[in-house]
Amino acid sequence: MYFLTEPVSSISGDPLELQLQVALRRLMHQVDDYEKNGSGWVLDHFVTLDVHMLNYNPLRAGAHIPLSRNIRGKASILNITNTDNDW
Repeated sequence: MYFLTEPVSSISGDPLELQLQVALRRLMHQVDDYEKNGSGWVLDHFVTLDVHMLNYNPLRAGAHIPLSRNIRGKASILNITNTDNDW
């Protein structure tokens, strides 16, 4: 079975341990749902666990992150894209 959690993002000074605990809680919730919904399987151990981290600097020119569809539609959000290479 493959479990995928939503990204955990933080733009504040939250400690990394706190963010990883949130991600682990979400993962364990998925495992509990999988076991409870009649799969017939019980998770004994993880074979692999991949953690991907990204450092985003929003003040650097050229740093642009595409927004999700539900955020993009809000009138109060500006997500400016720069197409030139003049950083």
